[in-house]
Amino acid sequence: QNTVTQLLNEIQNLSSPPITQSPQFFESNVFSNKSNLVSANSIIEQYKFYRVYKGEEIIIPYGNRKVFPLYINFANLSNRITNLKSELLKIIKGQKYSEYRVNVIKKIQEIELSKVNNLLIQINYFESLQPGYYGLKGLAIILKILTELFIQIEILTVDLCIPQSSSQYLFQVLVPETAIRLIAEDYKGISLNDTKEIMIDSVDFGLYIHDDNCKN
Repeated sequence: QNTVTQLLNEIQNLSSPPITQSPQFFESNVFSNKSNLVSANSIIEQYKFYRVYKGEEIIIPYGNRKVFPLYINFANLSNRITNLKSELLKIIKGQKYSEYRVNVIKKIQEIELSKVNNLLIQINYFESLQPGYYGLKGLAIILKILTELFIQIEILTVDLCIPQSSSQYLFQVLVPETAIRLIAEDYKGISLNDTKEIMIDSVDFGLYIHDDNCKN
């Protein structure tokens, strides 16, 4: 449970767009100056307005053209993920090819491990490893079930994860491998290679439509 909470906190921090602040907010008397507080509230409101505008005018119309699902039965998602256990276990044991695992290993070989763990590099990973239109709400459920299936009962051992940590392996390998299979089920008959493209293409849609209650 701690692993899930920690990962979600890190992921949410990475996914939250920075709010541009006026230099006046850094004055020593910022909290005693009502005009500064009004300016801060104004910027926050502007950001909220822009987010809604972008979501309603750009993201949703794009998602509709691409036929991304507006409704997902999250209540049944845990069972669907559990049904993927045997296939995911083959990936963990190296019996089934994982492009995500191979890409991580290549990156680690190309640069130092300390740089792979660098925050900026992890941010670059973020978009390509999110579960597409399932959003943060779906990501929370995926992480929770994967943790129960493979970490809490110690199937995902240190030896199997090297050179990644178990939490890195969970997020960088098992989350996208799970997501592309869920998307393949949604689209019925589509190849996993095609679902990878859908997953990446629908990230913004998922973050806007399914970002609520992500800790439930």
